Amino acid sequence: MQPHTLENSLSMAAFLAFIEIRSFLTDHPALTAVGAIESLTRIRERASGLDFRRGLALHQELGSSLGGTPSENGLRTFIFEWVRVANPGWLQLAPYGRERLRRALSSNEVQCFREAGLFDESPDRETIEWWDLVAARMRGMYDAERMKRARRAEWLSLEHERRRVEDLGIADEPKWVSLEDNSLGYDILSFDLDRDGHTINRLVEVKSRLSEWIFLTQ
Repeated sequence: MQPHTLENSLSMAAFLAFIEIRSFLTDHPALTAVGAIESLTRIRERASGLDFRRGLALHQELGSSLGGTPSENGLRTFIFEWVRVANPGWLQLAPYGRERLRRALSSNEVQCFREAGLFDESPDRETIEWWDLVAARMRGMYDAERMKRARRAEWLSLEHERRRVEDLGIADEPKWVSLEDNSLGYDILSFDLDRDGHTINRLVEVKSRLSEWIFLTQ
């Protein structure tokens, strides 16, 4: 089976089958993968709900050093390796934000991403870094530190806006919109008060720099 056929193999049923296969082979190294599947379907009650056909394809194509646990972090590591090998068509959307990519995923793929905490409404820094690494693969950018620095600037700006909005007594919560769709032209949707005390939108574009100079486009 060639790696490109893995494009339709990302599902929780296939992932859990993959874990079962590799775990069983670790305990029974003399067995083949097919032999492990035969044993698993015979002795494990929960095996009936797993997709061993795709799980076998995953075992054959993904790196031999990749283990796997049914944890959030284990699933994230698995998805990243799967993306690296399968190179799915929707990967081209990764640099444009989570929401645009999500709309291109199958229901099985969305479930995997959700179980991995990758679509959490308020993602932590580890989640942001995961998305940036995936986006970097598509952009051909291997300077992950540069992306990390830019995200750090956006994170700090978001925290500043949250405090400022709270101090103004505005109930609305600033949103990190570039994380979902970075084609909007700004990074943070925040809020302000007009002269009459009405809440208005405040669109924040974040820039980070290392040098003494910064250039702002129109």
